[in-house]
Amino acid sequence: MTNDKLVNVNVNFLFRRRARAPRSVTVRSGGSSQTASGSFSYDDALTPLIAFMGPQSTTVIGHRVLTIIGSNLGSSANETSVWVGGVPCPALAWSPGNVTCLLPVLPPAVYWVDVQVGNSGNPKTSPGVNASIAYVLEVHGVTPAVGSLLGGTRLTVTGAGFSPDASEVRVSVGDSRCEVMTSSEAELECVLRSAEETHEAGARGTAWSPHSLDVSVGDTVAWRWEAPPFLGLAYRVFSVSAPSGTAYEGGPFNSGDAPTPRAPTTFTNTISTITSASTNTNNSSTSNQTFFAYRFTSPGVYYYSSGPITGGGDGPILQGVVRVRPMEDLAPRISVTVGGVEARVETAPGPRRTRRATAPQCTAATPDCGSSSPASANQTAALFSLSTCATPMVHDISPRQGTAHRLVRLQGVAFSETACANEVTVGGLPCVVVNSTQTELFFRLPHDSGAPVGVPHPVALRVHNLGDALLAIPGELERRFVVLPVVDSVAPPVGSTTGYTRLTVRGSGFSAGGRVTVAGRSCEVVSLNYTRVVCDTGPWAVGGVGDVVVHAGPIPLASVCHSNCSFLYTAAATPTVTGVTPGVVDGTGTAVTVSGSGFGSDAGDVVVTAGGAWELEVSAVTDSTVTLAVGALPAGAHDLRVVVRSKGLASGAASLDSRARASLAPEAGSVAGGTPLVVTGNGFVPGNTSVTVGGWPCDVQEVTPGELRCLTPPGPVEGLAAVRITVFSVDYPALNFTYSQAHTPNVSSVTPTSGASGASLTLEGGGFGSDPRLVEVMIRDVPCNVTAANDTHVWCTAGENPGGTYGVALRHRVKGVARSRAEFTYDLLLSGVQPSEGSFGGDAMLEVRGSGFDPRNARVQICGQKCEVDRDMSTELTPVVSEVSPRRGGTAGGTRLTITGSGFSTTISEVNVTIAGSVCDVQSTNDTHIVCVTNSQARSQETEVRVSIGDRGIAKMDNADFFYIDVWSSRFTWGGLPPPEKGTFAVITRGQTILLDESTPVLKMLLIQGGTLVFDEKDVELQAENILITDGGRLQVGREGAPFRHRATITLHGHLRSKELPVYGTKTLGVREGVLDLHGDAGNTISSEETHSQRENEVRTIASVSADGKTLTLTEPLEYTHLGVEVTLGDGTVLQGRAEVGLLTRNVVVRGSQSMEWNDEIEACPDGFDTGEFATQTCFQGRFGEEVGSDQFGGCIMFHAPRPDENLAIGRIEHVEVFHAGQAFRLGRYPIHWHLMGNVDGASYVRGCSIHQTFNRAVTIHNTHGLLVERNVIYDVMGGAFFIEDGIETRNVLQYNLAVFVRQSTSLLNDDITPAAYWVTNPNNVVRHNAAWGGTLVFDEKDVELQAENILITDGGRLQVGREGAPFRHRATITLHGHLRSKELPVYGTKTLGVREGVLDLHGIPVPVPWTHLAQTAPSGSSSITLNLEVTWKVGDEIVIASTAGERGEDASASVSADGKTLTLTEPLGVHPPGGGGSRWATGNPVLQGRAESMEWNDKIEACPDGFDTGEFATQTCFQGRFGEEVGSDQFGGCIMFHAPRPDENLAIGRIEHVEVFHAGQAFRLGRYPIHWHLMGNVDGASYVRGCSIHQTFNRAVTIHNTHGLLVERNVIYDVMGGAFFIEDGIETRNVLQYNLAVFVRQSTSLLNDDITPAAYWVTNPNNVVRHNAAAGGTHFGFWYRMHEHPDGPSYDRNICQKRVPLGEFANNTVHSQGWFGLWIFQEYTPMSRGGCRSRTPEPAVFRGLTVWNCEKGAEWVNVGAVQFSGFLVANNEKAGVEAKRILHWAVGGFGEAAGATLSNSTVVGHVDALSGTGRPYCTHRGVIVPFDDGMSVLGTTFVNFDREPCAAIGVTTIDGTCVEGCGGWAVRFRDVAYVNVTRKAAFRWEHEVQLVDLDGSLTVSGKSSARRRRASVDRSVSDVAVDFRAWESDGGVDQRHQSQAVVRQRHLGNDDVGGRLEEEDGKYYQILFK
Repeated sequence: MTNDKLVNVNVNFLFRRRARAPRSVTVRSGGSSQTASGSFSYDDALTPLIAFMGPQSTTVIGHRVLTIIGSNLGSSANETSVWVGGVPCPALAWSPGNVTCLLPVLPPAVYWVDVQVGNSGNPKTSPGVNASIAYVLEVHGVTPAVGSLLGGTRLTVTGAGFSPDASEVRVSVGDSRCEVMTSSEAELECVLRSAEETHEAGARGTAWSPHSLDVSVGDTVAWRWEAPPFLGLAYRVFSVSAPSGTAYEGGPFNSGDAPTPRAPTTFTNTISTITSASTNTNNSSTSNQTFFAYRFTSPGVYYYSSGPITGGGDGPILQGVVRVRPMEDLAPRISVTVGGVEARVETAPGPRRTRRATAPQCTAATPDCGSSSPASANQTAALFSLSTCATPMVHDISPRQGTAHRLVRLQGVAFSETACANEVTVGGLPCVVVNSTQTELFFRLPHDSGAPVGVPHPVALRVHNLGDALLAIPGELERRFVVLPVVDSVAPPVGSTTGYTRLTVRGSGFSAGGRVTVAGRSCEVVSLNYTRVVCDTGPWAVGGVGDVVVHAGPIPLASVCHSNCSFLYTAAATPTVTGVTPGVVDGTGTAVTVSGSGFGSDAGDVVVTAGGAWELEVSAVTDSTVTLAVGALPAGAHDLRVVVRSKGLASGAASLDSRARASLAPEAGSVAGGTPLVVTGNGFVPGNTSVTVGGWPCDVQEVTPGELRCLTPPGPVEGLAAVRITVFSVDYPALNFTYSQAHTPNVSSVTPTSGASGASLTLEGGGFGSDPRLVEVMIRDVPCNVTAANDTHVWCTAGENPGGTYGVALRHRVKGVARSRAEFTYDLLLSGVQPSEGSFGGDAMLEVRGSGFDPRNARVQICGQKCEVDRDMSTELTPVVSEVSPRRGGTAGGTRLTITGSGFSTTISEVNVTIAGSVCDVQSTNDTHIVCVTNSQARSQETEVRVSIGDRGIAKMDNADFFYIDVWSSRFTWGGLPPPEKGTFAVITRGQTILLDESTPVLKMLLIQGGTLVFDEKDVELQAENILITDGGRLQVGREGAPFRHRATITLHGHLRSKELPVYGTKTLGVREGVLDLHGDAGNTISSEETHSQRENEVRTIASVSADGKTLTLTEPLEYTHLGVEVTLGDGTVLQGRAEVGLLTRNVVVRGSQSMEWNDEIEACPDGFDTGEFATQTCFQGRFGEEVGSDQFGGCIMFHAPRPDENLAIGRIEHVEVFHAGQAFRLGRYPIHWHLMGNVDGASYVRGCSIHQTFNRAVTIHNTHGLLVERNVIYDVMGGAFFIEDGIETRNVLQYNLAVFVRQSTSLLNDDITPAAYWVTNPNNVVRHNAAWGGTLVFDEKDVELQAENILITDGGRLQVGREGAPFRHRATITLHGHLRSKELPVYGTKTLGVREGVLDLHGIPVPVPWTHLAQTAPSGSSSITLNLEVTWKVGDEIVIASTAGERGEDASASVSADGKTLTLTEPLGVHPPGGGGSRWATGNPVLQGRAESMEWNDKIEACPDGFDTGEFATQTCFQGRFGEEVGSDQFGGCIMFHAPRPDENLAIGRIEHVEVFHAGQAFRLGRYPIHWHLMGNVDGASYVRGCSIHQTFNRAVTIHNTHGLLVERNVIYDVMGGAFFIEDGIETRNVLQYNLAVFVRQSTSLLNDDITPAAYWVTNPNNVVRHNAAAGGTHFGFWYRMHEHPDGPSYDRNICQKRVPLGEFANNTVHSQGWFGLWIFQEYTPMSRGGCRSRTPEPAVFRGLTVWNCEKGAEWVNVGAVQFSGFLVANNEKAGVEAKRILHWAVGGFGEAAGATLSNSTVVGHVDALSGTGRPYCTHRGVIVPFDDGMSVLGTTFVNFDREPCAAIGVTTIDGTCVEGCGGWAVRFRDVAYVNVTRKAAFRWEHEVQLVDLDGSLTVSGKSSARRRRASVDRSVSDVAVDFRAWESDGGVDQRHQSQAVVRQRHLGNDDVGGRLEEEDGKYYQILFK
């Protein structure tokens, strides 16, 4: 053939043959053919075969790998290829048996996969192999099915193949965008944008362009124009009724009443929100632009005109028309695209992943629009339509103006009948919809909305599930609402005609800049916000009544009045001043009394000023007196002005004369001067005070009103000198100062007398004292640093000075300047010249070295000739900075720097230090050192310290580096706010560098957005839920080559339900763009592994290391044998059998939070467990034995950049410990994860790290190349450890790593179920030098156990263990199983025994005495204890001995003596309970437990040190061990819950007696309590809990919730988290709690505040019976009565006010050894007769018979009415026996037991040493602490043992922020008081703090047993009268003028000075004591 082209080849028709027979080959060309001489054979052996192809489906985004497995598939070099739908699939790897390629991006469809294998042709496929792949992106449905034509509908689109990243998804509905809010693979939500448009018409000369517009309802038209300069044109736009109309006749729109070339300036001319205006207000030569807009909301034809556009009224007119189309129903096409690929719509029936139907409460019902929806051929028409039927419309708004009280009505159609489904806004601000129907709704603005007043705000409506409403109202103003200001109340309503009444005006709509008028007179505004104005009235001499009006808004609007807004000016309200006593003060803190009337009684309401400038302190006020504490006041006469803010300015004149007074200290000092004088006196004024000593000025250093300080001048002679003080023009009486040689230090000599700088000098002389801090030595004004001193010698180090002789000066900071003639010579030394020789021609540069040079005046001569000093080059003359310390400081300033160098100055004024332009304030300086303090700097920066020295210039800065850095702990870093708090979002922005100098709370999120966070070189912890590094940010712990040397911890927090960051997940440290630098050091925990048994891995801690570093001594011995042998085999091969030992501990730690939900120790599987993938498995959980479980939800570090191959996210992680990391069974959530990073080329690495206890692999490399992973130790990892993921990864290096105990994950991929330590999917990676190792109903009368996850009793069922009167005699155990992830029963939860309808009968063997007391003290180490009562307890029973010294109780097992009173313990005691300590039995025969036998962790935790403070606000330094040796667990125990379908019917009955309940309750979960009566209503004694032992519980003990009449008695409670006996909502009544013991009730670290500061007995409704109970050894309260305003939670009832409910019963209870109080009544209890919400008749609540000892306080009430404590015994409590905070006057009926607040018939003991247990003197600080109110009575009470400092029987309360100083005067009455061993009856903080009214003389004498009376004599000639201390009878001998003011002075109550005043009671006068 001459033609090379093979046109047609026929090989037996090219049929595929099975036979291998030869076939002929024929070639045809044109009409010719030729058969080849050779033949061709078909051969099955050469035919490619495909046996598997997968995956069968994929998404349209993101590359996935297609895998083809078969045979004869050739190789990549043999012209092989794979095509998917005709598009190449790039090969990743190709071998004869396996082909992988990267699937291309294709739209959704099913595509054929074509494989071409070079010359071997097309492959055949095995039967059942599907050679196609489905690209999935489908839309299945849309809800709701119909929406508003105006948009705003929130759509939920379901389907398949969506992206979790909402930014990759776009949704359009027709031509409108639907904004995607959330997205997942199967569902997304979006909000439909409005389809409305804006059309424009512009004025072009004399016509509108365009003049005709066609628009739709809802569209807006904007008219624009330009008014050319100089032509006088002006425009307007208004609607007309006809095309030819030229005058406005009231149509729907009008831009203004007159044409204008510029934008209108008031709302009456333009619409402020929809209408926009752009104006230029320059002169007329400038063009003016404006536009007007109107939204058309009704269809029709609208004509409009401009009217004449020239000023004459007859110029051109511009006409136009707008045609508005009605809204039409639409069936728009819905388009969903992901990554640019559009989804298919699949509406055919079939299985679909559907959303569970829900019925949101705030969603409108979908309307039935019938067939109104338009037909459409579009497939998506069936999904969603826009319909008029579903478009809400508003036809009317009324009224259109009003206040926040005004209900506004909207009328229209398609509203929701569910009020909250209608969202109304006014001016964009949300409103409150009160009620609604389909055609109208009512709303109001919130009182504090903040909406500007006087402005027409647009009203908008959106109906949830439908969309936005159309306001079909023609006029623009009719669519709006104007908010008006309103005044609701004025207080006070009456004030003085003199003005200055301080008014508080409350209302709404007040605005900044607003003003207030009262009866037309201005009221000066003091403060103002939107709802409250405070102002001071002006005067109105004639008086009268007028309204209070607030004027607010841009055009001030007068407020309307909602109630009574009037204010009465009346002279009757005017306070009056009649006199001042004394009239003269001298600055000694004189108590001055201003007499008059109308002052009231509130000290905080009175303001007194002197001379109009100085405000005086008001300490006490009565209606006729104001008591002032007058301190220093400028000398002279001062007019007083008294203002009673609730009334006004007082009338009358009074003045106060301030006398000049001064005293001097010291009175003698140095003749040489310099003695610091302190002048104490009165009336000094800074800047106007001068002092002379002997006629010479005394250098004033500091002046305050009461004190001045100055330095004396030198005295000419020894002796007296006059000290004269002048303030303004007032000369003070002269004082004397003595210049004394005896007070003059003297320097006689210096040794040595000469030397160089830095020489150690000794100064001899006298008068130096012994404190070196008081001595200063200077040589030529250069400090000589003092190192030591005594009275005759001073030692110091000489500073830098030039050579020469200088005087030595010494100053004593107390005595003054020393006499000194001593001198010191600085040597001038030459040490060398360089060079040492040179030419005769000269001009050579010489360097002269030595010391003592003068930098400014040094002269050099050589052979008598002057050598010119080049001072610019001389280092001796140029200042040099050699060191700066510290090198780093905060940008807030305040860092004290020491700058070391040479050539500095000794004169501070010559030294200037700046750092990046910021001045560093110089504190001291000499030639070699400068000390300065930095100021603030705007940003973080690395810079230099710039030092400038006078005329010598700037110092060399070679070693002057300084880093200004923001420190985390500084407010300056956070814009003046505190550092980020728990749960906050912290952001570090570009340009910020922040030093983490303190550990953080748990942040919600830390976003490092371009900034840098550097760990300070100290132990510090960063805690956050998520950390994200982006925009070039950096997180740095140490540096390469400079590892972090302390312990840095990064803890990530979160749980399975935490919100996830897109891509990065939750509980993650993500790097998007930036650098993660973690560089740590090694630690001291090792892991060892050997043999095939995974259970023999061991972790130990190093105790010591040998000198050669090869021998480790461990803290615990090894349990197993670990080989270390070398064996030479027969062929000479050497086999090393050595166990690896890897280091786990690092100093830089990244971990997930370790609040592990479950943490089981699981029994190991039997030996021989088969780990084979296909082996039959019979053992699961325990397959590896003794493993530690957790929530398996750890932290993650993830690197994922927005673009690959650019190294945007860099990770340098070395010597870091990563544990509790990875998130089990979640793809992509790995401990360390490089995700789609492309080429990193060695820029990132993981080396030298310890990664252990992880739940999802260790290091995962995903589509990342060139990563270095080396020298890491991996231990205890679930799933593949080092995991190269997709098969595309290349050039990664894994070397020198050790993997120990890599174990299977029970889910995720097959690759993790059968894991490899090193999992490699592409051979083009380096893997070398690595190592890996292993990785029931009646209980029968016998011992029996019932186990279940949940037990539910319903439909009348019963679970019975024994019967009432016939208890169960064997051991019955009910064990409940479950964990945090267990499925829950509705209402009852999981791991529960629930009773819905039926009976739970649990009756154990009765214990007649469940608890008793010790008969005698049991010392530490005791093995037996003696009890008060005989008990029936058995050998082996477990008991608890309650703490008596603030510790928790002790557990013990015991045997019992024959008399039943002596117990022998199995272990000796470790504490010292006195005889009063309680013992209790804790073992029962029926037992209910929450899988207690398999506690997940069960640690003994070392106790905190003694003195641990349980205070709520105390700084905590000890946590886990705060209660000592406690037993931990998963804190997820079993529960018993009674909850019936209907209350009050006793459908669920529980009779539980003599049962042991432990390991119960579920921590931090509401409603999950050990025994829980839930919403049962009245049980009326049918149910009870008695004689039970409840211990080791994690969430309370017995909870009573909306249940009444329950009996809880004779139970023993021990070791309970949260409140033990807990009455929950406050609605519960008639429950009886009696004869119970609660020991060690401790705080829970979460749940409610009531559990964080728990009470053993927590009572929220007083109408319950609490008697004969005991509480001991708990962390906080014994009994807490906590009454809210109304019941809480589901029991809320506004008609019940438990604060006013009378007390049921509280009697004969005991508390001791509690962390806080025995009894607390907080916050308010005001018992009233009948207890109704409106009851106002006080009914005493008498708490009877409480004994409290060894607590912080015995009992305390806070805010109470007629609360009475009777028969109390309180002893040995720390702060108080009984404390009263406040008495609410409206809630009591005066003093006494009839209706007052009292303490009666009680005993208060200061100390009982036998109870203290410390051996140290101890005493209650105050026995009875009286309140800040009148009304308390102390009756028949005895005080015992108040005889030690600083304790006292009586004191006054303190309340933060209340009565802080110089206030008080409240009355407390005493009767029948007795004292036993009391020398300190009372103690007070200041004079007049309290009135103690002695009703019978028992208080002030020596108690009721010795009370006597004496007549007092009163000298009426003076105001200060001397009287006998005891009471007297009135015989008219006391002048009325002195009855209220007579001051008593007498020694009493120990050695205190006591003042007082006279008080009348029953015709007698008694003294009231004050300190």
